[in-house]
Amino acid sequence: MKLLLPCLLLTFLSYFSAQASCFVTVHAGSDVTICSGSSITIGGSPTASGGSGSFTYLWTPSTGLNSATVANPMVTVYATATFIVTATGGCTNSDTMVVYVNPTPTLTTLSNVTICISGSTALNVSGANVYLWSPSTSLSATTGSSVTANPSSSKSYTITGTDLNGCSSSTSVEVWVATSLPINAGTNVTICKGATTMLSGSGATSYSWSPSTTLSSATIYNPIASPTVSTTYLLSDPNCVIFPGSSVRVTVSSLATFAVSPASTTICAGTPTTITAQGASSYSWLPSSGLNSVTGAVVITSATASITYTVTGMDGNGCTKSISASIATSNLPPVVTVSSNTTICAGQSSNLSAGGAVSYSWSPSTGLNTITGSVVTANPVVTDTYSVTGTTNCGSNTQTITISVSSLPTITISGPTSICKGSMAILSAKGAATYNWLPIGDTSASVTVNPTVTTAYTAIGISKNGCSNSSTFTLIVSNCGSSGIEQELLNNSFKLYPNPTNGSLTATFNTDKETSIVIRLMDMKGNEIYREFKNQFNGEYKTNIDLSKNAKGIYMLNVITDEGIVNKKIIVE
Repeated sequence: MKLLLPCLLLTFLSYFSAQASCFVTVHAGSDVTICSGSSITIGGSPTASGGSGSFTYLWTPSTGLNSATVANPMVTVYATATFIVTATGGCTNSDTMVVYVNPTPTLTTLSNVTICISGSTALNVSGANVYLWSPSTSLSATTGSSVTANPSSSKSYTITGTDLNGCSSSTSVEVWVATSLPINAGTNVTICKGATTMLSGSGATSYSWSPSTTLSSATIYNPIASPTVSTTYLLSDPNCVIFPGSSVRVTVSSLATFAVSPASTTICAGTPTTITAQGASSYSWLPSSGLNSVTGAVVITSATASITYTVTGMDGNGCTKSISASIATSNLPPVVTVSSNTTICAGQSSNLSAGGAVSYSWSPSTGLNTITGSVVTANPVVTDTYSVTGTTNCGSNTQTITISVSSLPTITISGPTSICKGSMAILSAKGAATYNWLPIGDTSASVTVNPTVTTAYTAIGISKNGCSNSSTFTLIVSNCGSSGIEQELLNNSFKLYPNPTNGSLTATFNTDKETSIVIRLMDMKGNEIYREFKNQFNGEYKTNIDLSKNAKGIYMLNVITDEGIVNKKIIVE
């Protein structure tokens, strides 16, 4: 035991002597500031010194370090962090350093844009202090917060922004160059009158809607449309006018044809009366009092007191409209209304109508197609007065209608019954106020005809009271050679003088036969410039014709009688 104690004391003294002679100096490095996401080497130069033997290292925390056991690790951090390094080389020591982190700038730029061929667009960015754009192709500048791009094909541009701390970040923007824009104005839609709808255009670089009067905006892709009538809106791109536009139809359902009949009427209290609505797909009626049904287009009311019904119509789009029908009730006999007195021509018919009752009885029956109903057809031979009695549950009432019958005119036609081929004839009609000749279409009372074959002429005459009748006259045409009247006129010294003339012309001849005479003077274009008619004439005929106001030239004089025609050429100098 005496020998053991000295040995232990010697060992203890030796250990403390060794520790007193071992000291490690550790340097974690100076505090640094970096940008978020950047990397930096930390530790000293050297990180540890002194001690004895080689050093081992341990960095904590190890997050962001490429190694936690080397003297100078690479650290990548996104937020400020404190690192402790412990070095051991015979003995141990530690040191601390801080990596301060500045955030990188947040760059804000426009969304990707579309331009037309040969178009341009402004590109803007914010969030930093200095900017660099790349590639430089088709850019107005490569620096600055705003540049103009006009690429000939779609291109992506990268923007790198640097703030005052020297930290940088990047973003990109696409500029698409459209070669064929799929402009789409959206899907056709139907709205109710008074409602609105949002349009939804797409595919354009900018938007222009027309017409714009019923739009909340004409320059956005999704304006609110509030048309009062059905409207077609055209969407176009003002930046790309070479591309076709697109249209969308907004149909406004207004139930324009929605109606009710009768809208107002008076009935005998309790008398079933039909009310009809139309112009919608479904109908509902209010109130239900007195009605046989509250749905359907046709309802029957047996109201015992005055009432107003409201019918609401709905179309296939769910749009609704309401109108009213006023029913007044009465216990008085009906007020029967009839059509006005009228005048017809013999042989014609006229419709007679009555209203205001439920059933009708007509008398006398003479000339009527029926004696019941609100409308009958009358065809009296002579003037007659008809009575109609209208009946409802409240009683009956009677009204009269007089139909005056005008006789037809008696048309007679006079004239020669036959002529030689090539001759003319005068046909005269009597018995009416106005005439229409068939087949020639003349409207005079007397007409001159020159048929080449036997022809039937019909004169349709209309009297002053508008009644018409007709008569037909057949004119026989014979091949009898030369006109006898021409030779007779020549033999009776037909004279025409002076000829040539400078203005005044005299025509004379004698006839011992009673005849109709027409003197006509025509220019070479066939225009009649003078006409004189004598009916049933005989004896000496003389007439003076003033041509002083007519142009110089050649004219033709026609002398037409019942027996033939003579033509003479006249020269006006």
